[in-house]
Amino acid sequence: MLAVLKPACACHAKWKPSGPRWALAACLCVAVLSGARGVAADELAMAHEVDQWEVVERSCLDAQGVVTHCDEELLLEEAILSEIEQQESLSADANARQSTSSEAALAATSPPKPEPARSFSPLVDVYLLGRVITTTRITHDAKSLTFESPELVLDGLTGIRQYERVATYLQQPLAVNAELVCTPWREKHDCGWVDTDTAAVIFDENRLRVDLFLAPEFLTYKARFRNKYLPQARRQKTSVMSTNLVATRLDEEDTSLYATARGIFSYGHGNLSMDGDYNSDTEEPYLRTLSLTHYFPDHELQAGTFTYSPAGYLANLDVMGVRWHSSLKSRRDVASLIGSELEVFLPQRSIVQLAVGDRVYSGGSYEAGNHSLDTSMLPEGTYEVEIRINDPVAGDRVEKRLFTRSKLLPPSGQGSYGFMLGSPVDEANSERYPKRENEAVFGADYGQRLNGRMAWNLGFLQLRDDALFQAELIRFSRYMLWKVRALAGESDTYGMGLSLGYKNAFANASLSADHYNSGIVFEALDSSALSDLLSTRFTQVSAAVVVKSDGVEYGLNSSYRNQTEDAVNKESNQLAAYVRNTLFERGGFKGTLESRYQRDDIEEKLVFKLQVAFGRGQWSSKAHSYAGLDDSGEHSYNSGVTAKYKSGDLSSDSYWENSVFVSDNQDLSQFGGKLGFQNRHFYTTAATEWTDRDSGDNLHRSVASLGAQIGLDERGLVAGGMTYTGTGAIIDVAGEPEGARFDVFANGKRVRSGRVGSRHFVSLKPFKAYSLKLVPQSTEYNGFDRREYEFALWPGNVERIETHTVPRYRLVTTVVDQQGRHIEAGTILHGGDSLDMGEGGVVTVQVAPGDVLRITPTEADSCMVVAPNAREKEVLISRRPLVCFDDPQY
Repeated sequence: MLAVLKPACACHAKWKPSGPRWALAACLCVAVLSGARGVAADELAMAHEVDQWEVVERSCLDAQGVVTHCDEELLLEEAILSEIEQQESLSADANARQSTSSEAALAATSPPKPEPARSFSPLVDVYLLGRVITTTRITHDAKSLTFESPELVLDGLTGIRQYERVATYLQQPLAVNAELVCTPWREKHDCGWVDTDTAAVIFDENRLRVDLFLAPEFLTYKARFRNKYLPQARRQKTSVMSTNLVATRLDEEDTSLYATARGIFSYGHGNLSMDGDYNSDTEEPYLRTLSLTHYFPDHELQAGTFTYSPAGYLANLDVMGVRWHSSLKSRRDVASLIGSELEVFLPQRSIVQLAVGDRVYSGGSYEAGNHSLDTSMLPEGTYEVEIRINDPVAGDRVEKRLFTRSKLLPPSGQGSYGFMLGSPVDEANSERYPKRENEAVFGADYGQRLNGRMAWNLGFLQLRDDALFQAELIRFSRYMLWKVRALAGESDTYGMGLSLGYKNAFANASLSADHYNSGIVFEALDSSALSDLLSTRFTQVSAAVVVKSDGVEYGLNSSYRNQTEDAVNKESNQLAAYVRNTLFERGGFKGTLESRYQRDDIEEKLVFKLQVAFGRGQWSSKAHSYAGLDDSGEHSYNSGVTAKYKSGDLSSDSYWENSVFVSDNQDLSQFGGKLGFQNRHFYTTAATEWTDRDSGDNLHRSVASLGAQIGLDERGLVAGGMTYTGTGAIIDVAGEPEGARFDVFANGKRVRSGRVGSRHFVSLKPFKAYSLKLVPQSTEYNGFDRREYEFALWPGNVERIETHTVPRYRLVTTVVDQQGRHIEAGTILHGGDSLDMGEGGVVTVQVAPGDVLRITPTEADSCMVVAPNAREKEVLISRRPLVCFDDPQY
């Protein structure tokens, strides 16, 4: 028997990464499979003296993974693996059957193109308008792909015109457009869509996904209308709440505490939202907004106290009133733009806070250098942001920047319009609850997409006796964004500005310039709203460029602001330019040399910095030393060491990120640490540092934050999630094995991990349709089904995903009928999937104990097999054939 098999004395490499049990399974010896090749199963069972069901766990690897021994049974290994791989291939291609209509359409198409060099042929899922239409193989290289079975793609298409022309395009090579794949760093920023007059695709090689795009003339009206809007929200009462606390202690001051609380209470397509905060400096809680919003397919209505964002140069305005606006949020064919970046240069390690008015959104400790601040907590609109810096050398200072987070752009051929009517909130006299001014305010706006990549917006605001007009023109492409804006009003009020942005794999650059002036005498006004809406005068220019080439990074950062505040003219000017050269990179070590010129309001300096960093696994560290020369001829030095530990990644069930540092220069010494922790209930960060000055004046500064997101539905609440988004999903997985880890994938992206037997809340963005899937982290006891949960989320919606896991295993067997005749060919139906039996009638399928396999032999009636108990084994190989009993359905 063994002589007829090809010798195989090494475990197949495919099985090694999956863990010890798969390594054992790769070295299994199976009798029944050989029985399918002409050896009786009964004889093999007797020869090996085993029971009818057995998993032989015999390893041919030592502790280092080296092959040490192979007995006669292991000579069957290659045959077994070949059988399993063939069965998996057949299962994956089970749907690859041609339809008569598709063959007729393809008959008149062009001849196939020659195969490209160094091509690959993976099995991929094909999507159209966000829905899977088929699974098929493609042949691709770095530039193009070709469907190996275009008739399968045609069979999955519904609601299309000009079938023959579409068939022609699908048979031709198509550009892969890999640069248009949406990633966490390029999410929804000109990605995930191709405008085409024929057919085009975006191929995501990491996810084995092909998105197909067809010209509008090929889609019927019904097909386009059905996918125009997001799916309807479930009409159930859910809510999402968020709390965030930031505590700061600077020098000898008392600890300042800032707390914010937000909540959205949904009833389906509408919600009640509130936003409040607490500031220890005022010692009063304050309910900032409370409003009711209802979403219709093409517009939305809001009433109560809310924040109105007129955009342009006009800051956000809190009003009591009503707002009606055509809504783009439920549309699929809209584009959104990223917000402006906030960058700051720190000559020393400093505590930095980000605040709008009296509300602090974030705080942390930053080392010396240039930093891009996290603006994820900031709301939409246009307003002035305060960057509060506590420098141990220069003391406290505040940098003010104009910040904008762009709105959605309307779809091509349809405008966006709306109005607001109400009274401004009198913040100066509001205590715990907002109070309105005895004035009316009216706002209106209109936006239009000129073409696929350009749009304009107009705005009007009437407050008291002052009328203000503004306009904005936006142009964006795959790598570049530019925006021009203007404002005109009474009392010599005007403004103009320009923003440019460019980004690719090797360089990114940004430029922003604004000039604003107003002749309104704010001191004579009794309206705090108008004072907040406009400022007296400012000029602001900022620019940043980073270019990488051959291991060298060139950077330039500059900012200038001149403003009038309280009748006092203030000016701030900063400039930094550097060249960072990679000296070596090997064995986990990386050495860099940086030459930097920097100038700010305090000093002008030339700095040379040498840094050596080391990283391996979860640990990383770096040591630096630099020498500087300032404009007065004085020399300076600084040296320091930082060590950091990370446990896993941010989307894991629990995550730590801790670091310690120590540094010394000619004036002072610093040491301290940072701690960051999140689990499935909350997140917290803390940083503390001590400064020992040579003058004897020592400092101790600390900043900490704590936050949690809470999802609530009619069946209870669950806390968790790092970022407040106003929507999310509760993942409730029960079953066995308890504590087993799994990953949560939303639209193909891993967003969280969890454990069986626990509930988790996952924050997800609103106004999006999701396909959510639970994937086990280990193949051992793979008890998760392959179901994908599809739903849409609107503000306040919470989707609950409940499932029960049952340990599953891989069954390898042959089958006989009730008369003992061997079934050598047929199809298997299990869990909605259909697959063919392998060569010699071998069945390879993943099942749970008690699952029913319906088998249809080639030349006989359907029968059924019940999966046996696997005794908690991962792979179960039958020593004797299973009996296929008559199917009661036939």
